[in-house]
Amino acid sequence: SRFGADAVAAHRIARGEPARGPSGREPDVELDAVMNCDPPVDPVDAAAFAGRSLASVLHRSLEAAGVACTRLAIHAVTANGQELE
Repeated sequence: SRFGADAVAAHRIARGEPARGPSGREPDVELDAVMNCDPPVDPVDAAAFAGRSLASVLHRSLEAAGVACTRLAIHAVTANGQELE
């Protein structure tokens, strides 16, 4: 840039861009959040609330590890044994 590196950095901050991109570092341990529902959750909106609480648990684990999530897998098993991912 014709204004120099300091101006580029200031412009990046003004635009709300991060100072650097993600590092791609793997966490030291696999982070997950699990909820076993017995009896099975019904109706579906109750399952959504369960998922929300799991997301909160996972978010706190990520924050404590100092990492962010770029990919998320959700695995669920229905009452009749069907596995969904």
